[in-house]
Amino acid sequence: YSRGTRFPIPENIDFIRTASYWKNSGSTVWFDNGWNFFDSDWVPLGACSWTEVNYKKGAAVFSGDPVNSLEMKGRAAQMIDLYPSKLLKEGVRYALWSVLCYSNVPFANAEDVFAALQWGENAQSGKLFEPSRCQLSFPLKGKGKTKFVCVVDLLTREMIYIDANLYGKVNTASANGISLQTNMPPFMEYIESLP
Repeated sequence: YSRGTRFPIPENIDFIRTASYWKNSGSTVWFDNGWNFFDSDWVPLGACSWTEVNYKKGAAVFSGDPVNSLEMKGRAAQMIDLYPSKLLKEGVRYALWSVLCYSNVPFANAEDVFAALQWGENAQSGKLFEPSRCQLSFPLKGKGKTKFVCVVDLLTREMIYIDANLYGKVNTASANGISLQTNMPPFMEYIESLP
């Protein structure tokens, strides 16, 4: 996908599930899946991450915090479910997805780090995560420790792929609301200017 690609979210979709998946056999590390929420003016309204596990009574829910143990052969994953209609009722217009290197380890230093997104009609049916149903999936590489993957505009029901290595604190998505309030409006203007 190229930066700025827009994906329409079908009307029948009632949940969006994102996952960070990684493998690192040498030591325990975390590549945290997180979402920041904003109103129409990019004023922060909170986050869903390992530190904020249940946003607004179920409008977004964090899966828990599995680790890459020896028993799991160094593999781990985190998932977050978003419920667009509930988020809209809470005044959220923009939801910004990030994967953060909590352990301060760049993406390039792990064996594998992936981000994946799927959406559907019933969050409780089917397998917990089905890679074949992903609408967006890609490896995270490079020397960066933050990746802002996409913005979901809940009002227009669009997902906008941004692939941004913006400044951010890596300890939790909830620590980035204020800096993103400053950085996202001009970044989105840049996205809009792309051919």
